[in-house]
Amino acid sequence: MDWEDAWGAFEDSNALIGACAIVQTAETSYRVHVAVVPERRRLQIASELLALVIDLVTPRGARTLHGSYQPAALGAHRLVDRLELTSARRTSHDHVEVVIFLPSGEVGHPDRAEADRIAKPTPVS
Repeated sequence: MDWEDAWGAFEDSNALIGACAIVQTAETSYRVHVAVVPERRRLQIASELLALVIDLVTPRGARTLHGSYQPAALGAHRLVDRLELTSARRTSHDHVEVVIFLPSGEVGHPDRAEADRIAKPTPVS
């Protein structure tokens, strides 16, 4: 347990424009932090960093990713929604706690159709 790592996203000039860090908090849970400089936030860097994390922790048996962001950070909210995975949020006056549930048994970035199947219950007739 207690696995941790960090990655950076760099421009051609070697300027750091994004970073991601994870730490294992329990056998199947990880805390993730993603940050991108404001002028580069529309380049999908955060999406790529989060996909990298999912690719790395899923084979390690991860079931949940935990994170937080400021309520006014609409980009962070949209980033979680674009994953098309089941998530839960709890908002307080100064931050939003989010848990992203990862599908079990999948290696690599989750397949969108499978994520939809998992996230949306099948109606019983």
